[in-house]
Amino acid sequence: MSGCCDSSGYEDVFSDERATKDLKRYRRKGLDRLAKAMVEVLGPDAAGATVLEVGGGIGAIQNELLGHGAASAVNIELSKGYETAAMDLAAEAGVVDKVQRVHGDFVEMTVAPADIVVMNRVVCCYPDLEAMMAAAADRATSTLAMVFPRDRWFMRALRRIIAVERRLRRNTFRFYVHDPDLIVGEATARGLELSFTRRTTGWQAVILQRSR
Repeated sequence: MSGCCDSSGYEDVFSDERATKDLKRYRRKGLDRLAKAMVEVLGPDAAGATVLEVGGGIGAIQNELLGHGAASAVNIELSKGYETAAMDLAAEAGVVDKVQRVHGDFVEMTVAPADIVVMNRVVCCYPDLEAMMAAAADRATSTLAMVFPRDRWFMRALRRIIAVERRLRRNTFRFYVHDPDLIVGEATARGLELSFTRRTTGWQAVILQRSR
């Protein structure tokens, strides 16, 4: 594959085994705290909206938005490891006919804009922050929702640990702790305005919207 991301590294990390674990966890506990908070904010205005989720994994967030009345969802995934689990979950939610799953590097693809663009713990998996944010913000006709690492010492330590572990495995996947101000700044520079933020110890959720 061309571009900055070697899909084989992602296939190893985001595998069908990982997908099975994520599906079991979601069935047992539902969305995690920050994803749930984003859906609670986005849900009331989701009716009739188109959703584009980058790296949506098993598709939990997009399925929940479809449950709130969103018209359709497109999921862009670099790894194919989530397909079986994602389609099982879509079938359970009764939204198979509303979901399209596409494989490839989102930054390099031609993808139609959507009302709501979601990137849940995706920015931290991509090395070129500016390119990723440009691709996401330019395709968000109304709303961009994201979860990414906070710039804390222990998250930077985690980044270093993962880098060493991946090198020992000769795996190209890396974990990035991009500056949160730069992440938001790249979006606001493209016409979006910050409307929501929530934090946990290591992660931050933000929602940005276009003024109407």
